[in-house]
Amino acid sequence: MLPLTVPPRSRQQTPSVLTAVAGEDVILPCDVIGDPSPVVRWRKNHAVIDLFSSRHKYFVDDTGSLVIPAADSGDSARYLCVAENVAGVLTQEIRLTVYGQKQMYCVFMFASMLKLRREDYHI
Repeated sequence: MLPLTVPPRSRQQTPSVLTAVAGEDVILPCDVIGDPSPVVRWRKNHAVIDLFSSRHKYFVDDTGSLVIPAADSGDSARYLCVAENVAGVLTQEIRLTVYGQKQMYCVFMFASMLKLRREDYHI
């Protein structure tokens, strides 16, 4: 008798769009089941997220969800959860937009530069 295998499937509906405020911890859900248990990998804008790289602050929790501590506008992206086992592959896309201080800082810097230019030229 062959062992029964079950392809990955989501335990609950995953949101396709999430928003967050800069500084908040963000959890991108990818709670999947299957038999054997699926291996979960994450991509950000098509690039594989290397969870062991010092460049990334992300980690994956026990459910397979991606945790982004203290998110900032640089974390705004298209994320893809890829869950795979011998029976199949499941992909779930989440678009994350982070609003907050980092974006506002750029606006204030630009405004400050404009002010300096007007003073430089005595306008």
